Amino acid sequence: MTTPLSPEYLAEIAARIKAATAGPWCTDGAEIYQGDEYSWDAFWVGETCRADEADGGTVDAAFIAHARTDVPALLAEVERLRAELAARPTGAELAASPVRPERSRWQAVADALNEIDVAGIDLDGTIAGHTAWSVVWDRDAGWMVSGPAAEAGESR
Repeated sequence: MTTPLSPEYLAEIAARIKAATAGPWCTDGAEIYQGDEYSWDAFWVGETCRADEADGGTVDAAFIAHARTDVPALLAEVERLRAELAARPTGAELAASPVRPERSRWQAVADALNEIDVAGIDLDGTIAGHTAWSVVWDRDAGWMVSGPAAEAGESR
């Protein structure tokens, strides 16, 4: 795993983006030009100086040209994802939440169904949720919660 990029480093990237020749950029061989595609009057940005390579420097030039739009897009995505993470509740906030745990919700369903059974209404079957927990009928025990494993010392 890599170390998260610091806000200072992201600011340096943003400053380099702002200072560079406006994009998009394109390439015609090993040379890089401002614009969507090469034309005779395109502003020359630079070249890879690798024209003697087997590919004529075109692969590096394409990478450099696309970096002018790719890097700002990636920087924006980093900022968006960091904002999304910052908006999520922390573990401490989740622990303090009044929302009952999954098993607890199903236990309330089982208790309510047992109250119905005590009132003389005969129910039989299984009620399942969208996760692994469900409420099942047991002739001897009545309605009970069933799930993948016991939670914190609770029996299944």
